[in-house]
Amino acid sequence: MDTHGFAILSRLRQYFPQVRSLLMDQATLQAHLALCTEEMDSKRFTGELTGLAPDESPVFAALKDNTFGKNLRLEQERIGYAWLLDAL
Repeated sequence: MDTHGFAILSRLRQYFPQVRSLLMDQATLQAHLALCTEEMDSKRFTGELTGLAPDESPVFAALKDNTFGKNLRLEQERIGYAWLLDAL
């Protein structure tokens, strides 16, 4: 979960609007802040995205604005397995 990932998701929805994200929400991000790494400046997307769901847009904005830390990036491999099972 990072700004670039949200940009990819937004573009994907231009072709497949029914796509739903999984674990790209604020609760997941905040529960895993200690496991975040830093998104490289060259990969960050700081423009506007129109293809995000109402619960995704605030998370993208928080990442873009560095609300929870500088250039946060949460790699999917770092999300706890139990957290994933609960989401499924």
